[in-house]
Order: sequence, then structure tokens, then C-alpha cells
Amino acid sequence: MTTAATDTSGDRPGRPDRIRAVPVRHPGRWVAAAIIVVLVVQLVHWAATNPAIKWNVVGKYLFNDSILQGVQRTIMLTIIAMVMGIVLGILLAVMRLSA
Repeated sequence: MTTAATDTSGDRPGRPDRIRAVPVRHPGRWVAAAIIVVLVVQLVHWAATNPAIKWNVVGKYLFNDSILQGVQRTIMLTIIAMVMGIVLGILLAVMRLSA
């Protein structure tokens, strides 16, 4: 174990050499990103050119009143659950911090 008064390099007594930080390269990230982009482009092309998907039927039922009411109820239930979770979480945190 070395102390601050001595340096093992011998250049400057009392101070260690500066660390030269080199960023780590991640070539796998670029490869994975390229693969994901190719897959997304293939999926979009498949969905746009597939004759089995009847886009007029999708458009007809996508904005149907019952579908929109279901989306509205789902969003409301999500908001209510979030509020209840936050309130219960704060309550439990205060209870845990109290004596």
C-alpha cells in the first residue's frame, strides 16, 4: 500500500499520475440499432401492403363510439389507480418515518 508522500512512478513525489480515461466503445449498440430499424421498416411495409388487413374496416371501427368510450374509461381508471397509489404510498411512507 502506498502513501500520499511517496509515488511509485518516481516522476512527482507525493502525487499519483493522472488517470487517462478513454470512453468505452459499444459496437453492439450500433448493430442492435440497425437491426431494430430494419425490423421496424419491414413491419411498417408489411402492415401497409398486406391485403388481409382491411384498412377501411379498421378506420370504421377505430373511432366507433363504444371504442372511444372504452378508451375514456380505461384512461379514467388508470388516473384513479395512479392517484390512489400515490396517496397510499405517501401515507405508508409517513407512517414508516413516524415514531
